[in-house]
Amino acid sequence: MRLLLVAGLFLMSLACGCERFEVVSECNHLAQVISPAVSEITQLRQADPKSVQPATYEKIASRYDALAKALSATTFADKRIQDDVKSYTQMVAQAGTLSRQFAAALTLADAMAMQRVSGALAALKVSEGQQVAKLQARCTAH
Repeated sequence: MRLLLVAGLFLMSLACGCERFEVVSECNHLAQVISPAVSEITQLRQADPKSVQPATYEKIASRYDALAKALSATTFADKRIQDDVKSYTQMVAQAGTLSRQFAAALTLADAMAMQRVSGALAALKVSEGQQVAKLQARCTAH
């Protein structure tokens, strides 16, 4: 009986250990998907930080759209990570839409639309930061 209990505890510890490795693997994969895209978007922004060229924001929008598509195609065994990634993906898709709207406002020289979209992008940036922090906490907890 005692041997069965010890064996059971050993198997449970192995299962917990495997779960940790799975989460770490999923987090590493997530970083491999997100990091290059965020790096490219950052480079586009830094190349001309005060750009008034609609093409710049169209490129940024396209990169956000590609990232959202890549994240949507990625599945995770850990439901909490999957849910957090789903929320992040929605924010990325919204950033793409807003960037495209900003490009259109620039094309039309619509100052009110530019201001409205800029405000929405600023609010989204705050929410995105919170979601990224949540994902990082979930990944580093293992």
